[in-house]
Amino acid sequence: IKDRNVLPSIPGTTTAAITHADLLDANSNCVQQCTGALQVQAQADLLAAQGWRFDLRPGEKTVGAATTLSNSVFFNTNQPAAATCENALGIAREYRVHYADASAVRDLDFTGDLDVGDRSAEHAGGGLLPDPVPLLVEMDGEYHQGVVIGPSVRDAGSVPFGARLRTNWNKRLD
Repeated sequence: IKDRNVLPSIPGTTTAAITHADLLDANSNCVQQCTGALQVQAQADLLAAQGWRFDLRPGEKTVGAATTLSNSVFFNTNQPAAATCENALGIAREYRVHYADASAVRDLDFTGDLDVGDRSAEHAGGGLLPDPVPLLVEMDGEYHQGVVIGPSVRDAGSVPFGARLRTNWNKRLD
């Protein structure tokens, strides 16, 4: 969500809440997968929107907190098992999407291209995965970023550690 109203509002004015309709429907992943005029239109729609959203599978719900690191948002879900009479843990998925447009970041299904199927990967055994935890490790004088999700450690990506600058500002209203 791109909330542009982060400063205190001027007395006597109100700001509208961001609604479902204000977010780009990123289910088709057209920003990444379409070509030509369709992709240009999807990018324009994204710029005009207040953020993006995509639907999870039927019954699937997020579990725990999300972590954003190196331009990627990491979060986990659980989709209950279809049969209700057995002791099943359901399907555990970890998601990794680009923070700006919900596009896939890594080829998680090993098909050689990035598409909507690369937004998530299933964890064997199902259940509820713990929150993704960012990690920073120094090896041989180099820093490496990663995310720990349960028993797995994922490389955080291509943005070098230290490439980001923290910027603070203060706006005073009289």
